[in-house]
Amino acid sequence: MAIEGFDLDSFAQALSVPTQEALAALPQIQKQPEAWQLAFDLLASNNGNCRFFGAHTLHAKISRDWNTLDEERRRALQHELIRLAVENGSGPLNVLNKVNQALASYALLMPTDEWDGFPAAAINAMQEHARSTGADSAQAGFAIVDFLEVFPEELNRTALAAAQQGRLVQDVRAALPLVLQILTSVVRGLPGSVPADNAPEFAQRLGQSAQWRTRAWKGILQWLQFGIPGDSLFVPLLEVCLQQLRVLAAHRLRNDGLDDDDEIQAASAAADDMVSNMKVAAKYARSVGALVLEQLSQGWVVQILDHSARDDSQDAMAWSAVAISFGETYTDFIVSHMADPGLSEPIGAYLQLMVALTRYPGHHGFDEDVSDQPLNFWYLLQEALLEYSYDSEGDATIPTMEAARRTYAEVLRALVAKSAFPTADTWLSANRDTRERFASYRRESGDALLNAYYVLRGDMLGALVDEVLSLGALSLDDWQRAEALLFALRSIGEAVPVTETEHLPRLFSAKALSDQLLPVLQARTDGSDRAAQWGLTSLQAAVISLTGAYGEWWRERAELLAVVVPSVATGLHEPALVPTAVAALRRICENCREQLGSAASSLVQLACDVLRAGAAVPAREQQRIFESVAEVVLAQPPDTHATMLEPLTSVLLSALHTDVTQLETVHGSPEPQIAVLTDRLRLAEALARGLQFADDIEEHALAGDADAVAALVFAAQCYQSASLQAFRNGLLGVQSRILALPEWPRDTAGMVQLDDVLLESMLAVVNSAVRRGPHAFALAFSDA
Repeated sequence: MAIEGFDLDSFAQALSVPTQEALAALPQIQKQPEAWQLAFDLLASNNGNCRFFGAHTLHAKISRDWNTLDEERRRALQHELIRLAVENGSGPLNVLNKVNQALASYALLMPTDEWDGFPAAAINAMQEHARSTGADSAQAGFAIVDFLEVFPEELNRTALAAAQQGRLVQDVRAALPLVLQILTSVVRGLPGSVPADNAPEFAQRLGQSAQWRTRAWKGILQWLQFGIPGDSLFVPLLEVCLQQLRVLAAHRLRNDGLDDDDEIQAASAAADDMVSNMKVAAKYARSVGALVLEQLSQGWVVQILDHSARDDSQDAMAWSAVAISFGETYTDFIVSHMADPGLSEPIGAYLQLMVALTRYPGHHGFDEDVSDQPLNFWYLLQEALLEYSYDSEGDATIPTMEAARRTYAEVLRALVAKSAFPTADTWLSANRDTRERFASYRRESGDALLNAYYVLRGDMLGALVDEVLSLGALSLDDWQRAEALLFALRSIGEAVPVTETEHLPRLFSAKALSDQLLPVLQARTDGSDRAAQWGLTSLQAAVISLTGAYGEWWRERAELLAVVVPSVATGLHEPALVPTAVAALRRICENCREQLGSAASSLVQLACDVLRAGAAVPAREQQRIFESVAEVVLAQPPDTHATMLEPLTSVLLSALHTDVTQLETVHGSPEPQIAVLTDRLRLAEALARGLQFADDIEEHALAGDADAVAALVFAAQCYQSASLQAFRNGLLGVQSRILALPEWPRDTAGMVQLDDVLLESMLAVVNSAVRRGPHAFALAFSDA
């Protein structure tokens, strides 16, 4: 090689280290025409680093300077690449890998008619070169398996012309039987496997190495993307994958050291990819479904999962991946064959496996990350059962639904157990991310409980109510179990009909409320006992959430609201319970606004207390309370609105004036006072939102609905009361004082926010653009 001023020996010596100077110079040297020869010179070195950079240079030249080669040099290069691949088969692996990348790039750039039958031709050429040179067949085998893993990756990175792509797809598919024979022969080298028929001698030798079996699995996964014919290749390949997973599990259970974590992960990934293939599922559901069920129903998955849980193994996800993907992909098949005499037993065993995954030992996010994986399956299964019941006729669904109910009854027990909080020591010592993972699991578990309810209906509700009532008065004794049961009941609240008269009346009877559920809201602990405080707060939050979840049900039990609402409101005095209490209160007010008429004055007083409490209740939660209270007031006769609102509007107006006064005399940064004023204005806006009439009332009035017209006219007359006029004028006065405040720098974040909130507040009072019908806060310009 001759590049002016270039010393090959010195450069090779530098690359053998390699030095930073050599690495920096290499990209520029690779651009030279002489770099073709440099690549081969470096590959002839005994130094592994030099050989790697030689292979790297060869790959770079083929990729970038292909057009500089004439046809003769291209054909010669093909033979050189085959030689280099076989010669480097014994390693180092990074050199072999880079040589095979160069070979793959060469094949993808070569016109398809000049290397007919590639990639099978490349495999045969490697074997022939080994035979003709007397090289060890295993050396060619290393090169072949590495090439089979590299080629699909290189293909995905290469843009091909349409004609070339079409021809290459044909060649790739034609090579699939040979490729899969080689790769499956290697993976079946694991002791205890059924030997492959007609396996190449080199494949048997490579199969003795866990490293090469892992690489063969990765190769299988790569070649799956090319679309393997289901009838001739896919089903036999899947059978091999499942059988090998079972053999790997047997070695892990025996703890004989013949299993390998990387091999398990790679085998699972290949099998998982096959089982989750939707096109195959649509066409070969029966054959594939029966095959997978045959393997998964034999119990080895449950055994290996139990083993993983006992040993705190990190590979439980790999063992469960196939089962989970099968359930999500073949849900319809499972439902339609649950009562099939030939498949009902393996399907039952499979469902038991999914239940075992759902109750996987530990607490999710703390010491396991498996139990959330099957939750989506229970949703899909419930949806499929619903569709199946619609499509089937007569008694055809009875055996299926009975089997489904038995399964979901176990799912219910598993979900309740898994939703329970861990011990206080575990929880309090955990970091925020761990707790959030558990909270995320609980949200998903709540959805799965809802799916279970859609199958079990009253049986599930009755079972949960029975368990809660059997606990007696709620206390810190075994509170995690009680809280989990309340969580389950809360999770299904949206689906339980308001007409339910069998179980909810027992749960929410006056006696159950006064003796079992509500007393815990008055309980207190020694503040120094963190464990007890956390347990009590969690239990109180569960009770409050439960009452809110059935907000619509309380509508027909107005006599109980006088007990429930004040009890929920007690949560506003505990910072940790405020968001939960506000959400429950909002739900009850939304659904029972008419029934809460007698409590409207108390709710207004509650809002006044919240306003006086200031920062003790976060600003956003204050707004939600104000809006909820306003909705209750709006549901009462319009001639009572002024009297009901007067205490609240008076306190709010006074607070706003105080806030403005503080801003007028502020020294230093106005940001804190601006934030307080902004939050107060949002309270006025929230109150205005709650007093909006229904969306369609004006539409009904314009359509001639006499009741709607009368309601609007009556409200407009009532809103002319002196107290409401005084509040409207007072609020407008506050806004005028705000507009007259000193001009602080406009880049002050608080000022920009105050501008936006002030505009919304003015619109709510003066003439809101979104106002529907008359509004208690609407100020006519003639009144200003």
